[in-house]
Parts: sequence; structure tokens; C-alpha cells
Amino acid sequence: MAVRSADVTRRVSKHLHFKKKEGVNVQLVPLDTRETDTEALILTRSAFMDFIRTTRPAIMFGLLVAEANPMTVTPSAEVQPLLTEFCDVFPIDIPPSLPLVREIQHCIDFISGATIPNKPAYRMSPNEYAELH
Repeated sequence: MAVRSADVTRRVSKHLHFKKKEGVNVQLVPLDTRETDTEALILTRSAFMDFIRTTRPAIMFGLLVAEANPMTVTPSAEVQPLLTEFCDVFPIDIPPSLPLVREIQHCIDFISGATIPNKPAYRMSPNEYAELH
């Protein structure tokens, strides 16, 4: 099926667009979103070996950043009072990684007058139940 509008012929079934520009037929195709940029900052081992084999003389430059410069941003005057008031919440030195995983300790608070669920974890002797009420 072909649709014509504004000097563009579009084939709906194949998502192809044909346009006549300056007397030359131009075919417009959809952009493949899976295409990646050819300029890569990091090479895989296989890409590096292919480059070495195909390029003569094989000259490569590498840049390794060991430590980034710290950000020197001063907070605005409106935010500064909040930062000083809650200084324990906003640490100066942020740790480089997440804290260690700790055990979770559960605490069950019983509401006075509430019935205890009949689950094995909550079952207790009548004497223990009487102590709670």
C-alpha cells in the first residue's frame, strides 16, 4: 500500500519513505535503535585485539583516572541554615560504598486489649498471655 502526501511516498507495510529531492529519489528508513555509537570509551579485549591485528602501526593511547576531583559547590544562603540545623543527617564525608548488611531484629509491640493472632510465632501459654493483660 502506498500513501502520497507532501511529495513523499510512504510504503506502510515496510515503513519505508521515498522522497524526490532535487531530482534524486531519496529513501528514508527508520532508525535502528539498537545501533550504538562507534566511539567507545572502553574497548573490550576482542575489540582491542582486532584493532591491533588490523592497524599498522598499532598506536593506542590510554587514560586512566585514579581519583576524581572533589566537587566544590557551596550551598545557597537559603539552604545553609537547614544544613547547619540538620548537620547529623548530611555527613561531610560520604562513604565510598554501601554499609554492611546487618541482621534485622524484629520487635512486636502488643496493643493492650488486642487479641493475639493464632500463629505459631505468637502462641504462648495462658500464664504468659495473662501477664500481658
